[in-house]
Amino acid sequence: MERLNDFIVIDTPSHESYLKRLAHFMADTLMTPLNDSYVDCDVLGRIDSMTGDVLEVSQYAGMVREARRHRRSVDNGLLDWVVIRSRLSQLGSLNSVRMLDSPLIAFR
Repeated sequence: MERLNDFIVIDTPSHESYLKRLAHFMADTLMTPLNDSYVDCDVLGRIDSMTGDVLEVSQYAGMVREARRHRRSVDNGLLDWVVIRSRLSQLGSLNSVRMLDSPLIAFR
């Protein structure tokens, strides 16, 4: 089946499920959209609001790390994880500037 398709897009729910985990384990690329909000950054990890330092990795980021390790052990493949800013405003905001400088956006 994989030879018949150039790509397949799977939009998973935010809650934990077997199918979500399976889709992550089989993926070549994960795309995680985030709004310009530190609340959305909690999907990636917890950061210190004063220093911007990463304090801990989130449950989701841990699952992505596990999926990357699984993929590497199965077929030595790489799982790319791309974090995308979504719902961008035409007006600049303090949050959008901070998100650009956030260490979580460069998180791998």
